[in-house]
Amino acid sequence: MLMEGNNTLLLRGNAFYLKSLFPEDVAENYIQWLKNPTINEFLVVRQAPPTLEKQKHYVASFDHRTNFIFGIYVNQQDQLIGSQTLRICPKNKKGVFGYFVGDRQYWGTTAALTSCYLLLEFAFMNLNLYRVEGGALKNNIRSLFNFKKLGFTQESVQREAFLINGSFTDCFYFGILKKEWAMHRTKFLSFGINE
Repeated sequence: MLMEGNNTLLLRGNAFYLKSLFPEDVAENYIQWLKNPTINEFLVVRQAPPTLEKQKHYVASFDHRTNFIFGIYVNQQDQLIGSQTLRICPKNKKGVFGYFVGDRQYWGTTAALTSCYLLLEFAFMNLNLYRVEGGALKNNIRSLFNFKKLGFTQESVQREAFLINGSFTDCFYFGILKKEWAMHRTKFLSFGINE
């Protein structure tokens, strides 16, 4: 982890990196991702896609101390391709995370997996969290794959919890403990962490 000016966190991997996202980083292309039905299919935001002003306000609500929002960037171009959040419950030493890759050019690459790896390293190694959790809808095959690949355990299912394209669908919830991450993290060292 690297700290840049203005309390900006930078978590750098070999091909992609995470950097604190601020309102001035949110541009019209980011809003277009959130409005695109192919991209937002599995995001809560699909029900009411935000305006640029509302999204900037949402990004400003993260304090970067207990609630983090990061942009997912491509190393070579310093290009924003998505975002990731981590909300912490300090009392229980746990975090809840979510992510999306909005630039479809990077779907099917290691962008999402790398950003999740970087976030888990930050959560467990820097913030000393005990547990991280997240969820994915039943049809979100990419996210389900990523949870399993990263070593998460499926802990519950909310049956028919979300209305997607006129049909109710299940949501799967996953968790990983710090000691479990310690066993799985070595599989991803090729993604790189530059401290």
